[in-house]
Amino acid sequence: MDIEYLRLFICLAENRSFTNAAKQLYMSSSSFSNKISELEREIGVKLVERTTRSVALTEAGEYFLSESKSLMQRYSGLAMRTREIANGNAGTLSVGYLDLIGMDIVETIIVDYCGQHPNVDVQLRKRSFPELYRGVGEMDIDVAFLTTNEFADTVPVVSEPVMSARMKVLLNKEHPLAAKKMLKISDLKDEPLIIVENSQSKAVMETVSDMFARQGMVLNVVRECAGPEELTMYVSCGQGVGIVSNFFSRALRRSERVTLRPLSHIMDTRTLYVIHHTGNANRCVQPFLETVRASAKQIIQMNEEYLTPEGF
Repeated sequence: MDIEYLRLFICLAENRSFTNAAKQLYMSSSSFSNKISELEREIGVKLVERTTRSVALTEAGEYFLSESKSLMQRYSGLAMRTREIANGNAGTLSVGYLDLIGMDIVETIIVDYCGQHPNVDVQLRKRSFPELYRGVGEMDIDVAFLTTNEFADTVPVVSEPVMSARMKVLLNKEHPLAAKKMLKISDLKDEPLIIVENSQSKAVMETVSDMFARQGMVLNVVRECAGPEELTMYVSCGQGVGIVSNFFSRALRRSERVTLRPLSHIMDTRTLYVIHHTGNANRCVQPFLETVRASAKQIIQMNEEYLTPEGF
């Protein structure tokens, strides 16, 4: 059955007049009447009682009217949903992120995106760097936030810089250096340094090593830990200090025992990237990347702690 028949029948039922219904639909009365007759013949039952003055629905017609309205609503919803999926405004989008690192930024972007695309089912994936990179490469994760863009050439994963943040020192609040508002690299001479193991944070360690080398200092690494949460716990226990980017600020919400202090005369930064697979056919990816760009620009304008990265 042509769904147009349902629209004609509903219009007739609402007007209870062939003439008025035909005028409303910009049809001739004879053409409109013929369409209703065709509908009745197709169904095989009488839907309306015709008189010279009015139109009344049969019992079958009343049932058909109720179901027709329901079908038209479902059809309208189906058409709208189909357009939204085609435009990337509906569907499912998986977003990967690192524990603690950049969580303030990621949370703001996710909130903005969900507000703009309420019909997209956003599924969050907290993973380690290798798991995020592999997930995007295998398209098990649509997009992911990382603090490095150093990828192997084995899969077509591309990165886009979101924003940059300067390096800071993570301290126990009772540490003597925590009394200073700003630190120098020389203040950290011989300080026990806690780092995240190289396999997950190679780029960060290279940046920190360069910072110390420029001052003629060497790193006094006393412990390597599995991730940022573990690093924060060791600093909380007073076992050393860490050097991290301001993207690490989420850690402060989990611990009342640590604090961040900026480094003077140090321009080194870390950059937060969003990555995705070039072959990913999910239409929700591009609208999400557009939200990332817009949200990042607004965050940078409102918060001097964050900087516009190169290539943004």
